[in-house]
Amino acid sequence: ATINADALKYDEVNNKATLDYGDENHTTSTETPEVPTKYIDVNILKFAKTNSGETGLDGAEFTLSKNEDGTDPISFVDLTNGNYRVATEEDENTTTTVVSPAGTDIGKINLDGLGAGTYYLTETKAPDGYNLLKAPVKIVITETTDATTGETTLTVQIPELNDDGSVKEDADGNEVLMSTDQVKVQNMTGAELPSTGGIGTTIFYVLGGIL
Repeated sequence: ATINADALKYDEVNNKATLDYGDENHTTSTETPEVPTKYIDVNILKFAKTNSGETGLDGAEFTLSKNEDGTDPISFVDLTNGNYRVATEEDENTTTTVVSPAGTDIGKINLDGLGAGTYYLTETKAPDGYNLLKAPVKIVITETTDATTGETTLTVQIPELNDDGSVKEDADGNEVLMSTDQVKVQNMTGAELPSTGGIGTTIFYVLGGIL
């Protein structure tokens, strides 16, 4: 079965299979229960903190992958203004780069058609004047099933952070996830520390100290 673009807009595709087996004298048929495959939108806000609160940033570029190292990024169809849909086999004009837009929805990216699983959002280009994220943002889409109705629900979750920015863990050492309607990705300004062996901004600190 191939999921096309028209199916994705319904956020759910129901699937079942029927198997007929035996010979011409006796045929047995069995059918699987109908299984829904659901999809969900992931909303992302690229922002910086200012005195007035959170300000959206345009021009940030990302890839989304199921691999933490960013390899084999997912292909999307650009629907303009920060809106993207997961590409299907039928789509010809696709991209693996999603960009935070300018305009009234500045910094807001919407990714449509994602199913349950763990994804990694990697920033490949930061907005002008801001530092590139050093690590990908982990996004977990969790599927839960109601024991009574059998209805499945998708939820977008991200790791919960401690005050020092580290990932919060439970008593068993597992990371704590929290549900969210919007994945917020913050960029910081300022000079980055130089890598080992590089002079970077060190010369400015040395000259400043001498003065």
